[in-house]
Amino acid sequence: MKTIFLFLGILFILSSNCYSQDEKTVNEIKEAVLNYIEGWYDGDIERMNKALHPELAKRYLAALPQTGNTFIQTLTKAQMMEYTRAGFGKQTPREKLHNEVEVLDVYKGIATAKSVSYDYVDYCHLVKQNGEWKIINVLWENVPHEE
Repeated sequence: MKTIFLFLGILFILSSNCYSQDEKTVNEIKEAVLNYIEGWYDGDIERMNKALHPELAKRYLAALPQTGNTFIQTLTKAQMMEYTRAGFGKQTPREKLHNEVEVLDVYKGIATAKSVSYDYVDYCHLVKQNGEWKIINVLWENVPHEE
């Protein structure tokens, strides 16, 4: 009987440790995505830099107003840093800001998360490199607003 309780106790400890590791990982990923989106809206280049991988590719489907033809627009980390420094995100009224982050999937050192804010829906791919989660790919779309 003691062996069964010992086995169940060890199993409980191992399973609770795995859960907290998963929870820790999810929180680290959410923090990286929040650094990205909140860094954008606050014009905080330190947070943006912390969030983005040097090889970031941020893409969206753009359309030419004259023809309606679409094309893929790509931004780099350097461009995102400059736009953040210039305060483009700070143009959104503070009272309209909300940021929701959902971690959709994690496998070893890669993850996918979805960020929904007042202006954007971002699907972020992250990689854990040198112990830190960094956003390496973003596919995004504007959220339409009625004026």
